[in-house]
Amino acid sequence: MKILIALISAMMLHSAVLAHESSQVEQVSVIGVGEVKAEPDQVTLNVSVYAIEKDLKSAKQAADNRYQTVLDELKTQGINDKDIKVARLDMRPEYEWTSQQRVYKGERVSRSLTIVIKDLTKVTPVLQGLVEGAVSTIDNMSAGFQDEAALKRQALGRAVEDAKGKAAFLAKRLDRNLGPAFNIVEQNAGAPMFQDYAMARSNKMSAEAFAPPPEMFGTQTISTNITVAFKLD
Repeated sequence: MKILIALISAMMLHSAVLAHESSQVEQVSVIGVGEVKAEPDQVTLNVSVYAIEKDLKSAKQAADNRYQTVLDELKTQGINDKDIKVARLDMRPEYEWTSQQRVYKGERVSRSLTIVIKDLTKVTPVLQGLVEGAVSTIDNMSAGFQDEAALKRQALGRAVEDAKGKAAFLAKRLDRNLGPAFNIVEQNAGAPMFQDYAMARSNKMSAEAFAPPPEMFGTQTISTNITVAFKLD
């Protein structure tokens, strides 16, 4: 036990010495900011189909038929199977409040799926096909990037260059030479800033009424911040 206590004490003393030495290093600490602007190259749709029937079997069959119609339409539009993902299947009783009473209306079955469109010229035709077909709602549409990680790395590289420039400027004004960086912390994950286009439309509406033109996607910004500490020589 005494040996263990002595070992722990020695380790704590060593850590304290290192911390003290680090605090004595003459340094300059700066925040580097990096941004990349890019046009989105993919769109994600969240789509739902549902059916309400007198019994669960009938409701599921009706919802499945609508779901199959959606899949057929997407195949016609050239959307790859790997870009279609089932998000949710929900089965529950449907009620309606009438004269302060809850009235049973039947069984409701709903299916939700996520569709990724990597060719922006297909967005409007897909929307038209879905709305004119058997889709109950188009819940949401958002623009994004197929290789977001590459854009984040590019923004991170610009943040590094910005930090180096700021540190070199400060060192020169202080009549010092800038030494190597010894501490780098990324402050921001670099999430892209882009708009979400929320939609909830009846399948009876015309697709032309809400289908977004290509210019709505705009130019989006990916940004990141880093904190860098440089030694001063």
